[in-house]
Amino acid sequence: MSLVQYSPNRIKQKKAQSTVEFALCLPVFVMMVFGVVDLNRYSLQAQSMDRLLRATARFAVTGRVIQTDPSDANTKLDRRASIIKMAEVSNPTPNIIAVDADGDDATFSMTPNDGGEPSDRLTLTITSEFSFVTPLIEGFLGRDGESFNIFKQMTVINEQGFSLTNPEVLFIN
Repeated sequence: MSLVQYSPNRIKQKKAQSTVEFALCLPVFVMMVFGVVDLNRYSLQAQSMDRLLRATARFAVTGRVIQTDPSDANTKLDRRASIIKMAEVSNPTPNIIAVDADGDDATFSMTPNDGGEPSDRLTLTITSEFSFVTPLIEGFLGRDGESFNIFKQMTVINEQGFSLTNPEVLFIN
């Protein structure tokens, strides 16, 4: 004979206790998982914006322009349009970050607007909307259902040796 006797009621109580513990812990666990997913989405978007700005700035400081058709010299874009085109081409996540340089909803801008002269400072700015999926994080940030903007800015100095009258041409389809 065993010192501890298990009655059917005691086994049912253990099962009921496990069910209650599971019901209490599951929402917390699910919110933590979705919170990690949200923070990873935010990190991906912020890193993609950084990468977009770096690639665009590398192109912008050289003073080069883009020609979309190698056989037709009339397809050469001006400096501002070339910088915007490079931002569109080098965008690592076009489905997340929209490069829109014109209109009221402009997400990409540069100062000076034409790209500047050699040795000028050039400031590139990109803004992108982001909204969390997890209500707990939205509530913690005080943004119930609202999206917020991620803002990235980079200032570079144009190279000294480029010519605005006869710029080097880069071909992009």
